[in-house]
Amino acid sequence: MQWKVRRTLAFSIHELAAILGMELSAMDLVPVFDGFVRDLDEVRIGILRHLSRFLELIPVLERKAYLPKIKEFLVPENERNWRFRLELAEQLSKMGPLFSSSNIATHLLPVALSLLSDRVAEVRRVAGHSLSELVHCIEGEDQELEAVASHLVEQFAHSSKWIHRQTYGFVCTLLRPCVATDFYASHLLPALLELCYDSVANVRLIVARALVPVQNNQESHLNVDELEVTEKALNRLKNDVDRDVRQAVIFGCGLMLKKRDEQEVW
Repeated sequence: MQWKVRRTLAFSIHELAAILGMELSAMDLVPVFDGFVRDLDEVRIGILRHLSRFLELIPVLERKAYLPKIKEFLVPENERNWRFRLELAEQLSKMGPLFSSSNIATHLLPVALSLLSDRVAEVRRVAGHSLSELVHCIEGEDQELEAVASHLVEQFAHSSKWIHRQTYGFVCTLLRPCVATDFYASHLLPALLELCYDSVANVRLIVARALVPVQNNQESHLNVDELEVTEKALNRLKNDVDRDVRQAVIFGCGLMLKKRDEQEVW
């Protein structure tokens, strides 16, 4: 079968699964799908684009069997093919509801964390959003959440690469609504506050954007000490040497106060 024919089938195999049903799909389509996983990138992109949909349409046992194979998509034939990794990042968030917390922590979260280190900004951005969706799926699993937080602090907040430190601030913004306040305050906030003193203005800028909602959220439930240290950090950033950082704090605080006033009126 020519690769162009295989590519066409790869892009539509999820539609066939919807027509055939779970039992026939497991028997007739899963072997074909397995072959496509190891095919050319031009073919693999087809099954990757609809990966979550296909997994949803096959039995749970066969679905779980694909979990160890998902990380294989991290390595395309052409390393410069960043859109391949972007497709994988987009699929991760859709796969969360299909698996248990332990499966997410073992197989999906490591892939998301790996994509956070990608050299392409758009891949990192989408991976951050997918990570927050996966974290939301394992909410309440303290051990798994602590492992994620520890990895983020060690590999990103404390990284020698400013891009990684900037990514940490971005991810903290996304994770704040997904985890309990006490968890955020004890596991993520301290490293975020340290980055207020970062030597790179772009890092301080993203930190400012991450801290403004924390300080101004009336439902944040931070204790007095945590609110005080957050306010101190924002006051420092409000007087930062970089104009963009100063404006981020001033504009952000003003916007949050406006929203609060509107809510009180209604």
